[in-house]
Amino acid sequence: MDIRDWIQAGLKASRSGLLRALQGSVATGAAPAQTASELPELPREQLLWRPAPGSHGLGQLIWHIADAEDRLCCTAIRQEPFVRRFGARAFDPGAALPAWQDLMDYLDSTRMRTVQAVAGLSLADLDAERDFYGHPLPLGILLQQIIYHEAYHAGQIAHILGMIRREGWV
Repeated sequence: MDIRDWIQAGLKASRSGLLRALQGSVATGAAPAQTASELPELPREQLLWRPAPGSHGLGQLIWHIADAEDRLCCTAIRQEPFVRRFGARAFDPGAALPAWQDLMDYLDSTRMRTVQAVAGLSLADLDAERDFYGHPLPLGILLQQIIYHEAYHAGQIAHILGMIRREGWV
């Protein structure tokens, strides 16, 4: 196993954690979905609900996960221009939350492009420095960031869904 295999395994594990959080399979024991598009749709009011003023809702977090990965895949791996899928950032004031299926398709398509791009990288490519918000970082470190970022927000999503379940919404 080389580092590329580790990155692919990490991408798979972090996505599995996100899907399990969204599905509630940790709490229910249900078999986890393999892709975001397989998940049952969450009601829009749950996607928009925020646990406190100024906090983020489930829909914003899902959108942000896909958007951040899409940006890193485009700019750092593929070295091509990044165009926001929905014309705004998830946390932009007044940004309209996309529909559930659009968010799930975005998660799936972005991950597919990332996995394909990683498969084509050499070990030398992973050491190449890329710009990350004005800081040069090795591409391998940026790929790890995708994994950590998704896992971090999956925990937030699981927590928010736990709050929603306790309120009797589900």
